[in-house]
Amino acid sequence: MKEVRDEAFRTGLFALVVGRILAVAYRGRGTWGTSELAKVYSDFRAVDGLTLPHAVRTIIDGQPVTHTTTTFESITINGPVDPKLFALPSAVN
Repeated sequence: MKEVRDEAFRTGLFALVVGRILAVAYRGRGTWGTSELAKVYSDFRAVDGLTLPHAVRTIIDGQPVTHTTTTFESITINGPVDPKLFALPSAVN
C-alpha cells in the first residue's frame, strides 16, 4: 500500500498491486467544527472493464458513522441520459 498526500491535506491510500483507491482522508468543516474525515471504499466489482467500489463508508475523527455507508446496486458507465434532465424550467425561459 502507498499513502499519497497533497497540499489540501487530503490523503489517499492505494493498493499498489491492483491499483485501487482504498480510502481518502481529509480535514473538513462540519456542524461541530473541523474534523478528520475519511471515505473507505469496498465491495469492488468489475464494470465495463473497470474495477469500481460499490460501497463507501464514512469515518469522522476515527469513529465509523454507520448511517453514512453508501452502497450501489449497480454502476453504469456512459449510460444514456435523458436530455429533459438538462432542460430549464419554463419560468426561467
